[in-house]
Amino acid sequence: MVRAVVEEERGARPRARPRWLFWLWLLLFYVSWAAFVFGQGRWATVAAHWPISLAMLFGSYVGGSTPMGGGSVAFPILVLLLGEPARLGREFSFAVQSLGLGSATVYMLLSGRPLAWGVLRWAILGSAV
Repeated sequence: MVRAVVEEERGARPRARPRWLFWLWLLLFYVSWAAFVFGQGRWATVAAHWPISLAMLFGSYVGGSTPMGGGSVAFPILVLLLGEPARLGREFSFAVQSLGLGSATVYMLLSGRPLAWGVLRWAILGSAV
């Protein structure tokens, strides 16, 4: 973090990487999802559960814009409003967190923005344990 601040003060611009790499990441995700859904003949299941997708969309928005996390919105909506079992709410909350944070990580790494690698090394080590 200190290095990033010092570089900004010197006027050094972060090395910009091509945006197409992130679009490639999104394309790979959606192609994989579509291959699974249509390849396994599960479109009817996906279409029947559209309220869950809406809850996850709202939960991921709140999770990305506040420190609360998407599960704090998605779980109550799934369990209390949609009547789904708590186990499903928990698993979907983890899915929102995993996909959202994974995509955010890919975006940050591909954007070329300066990162606080000194802090991140310890955080990565702690999360790996």
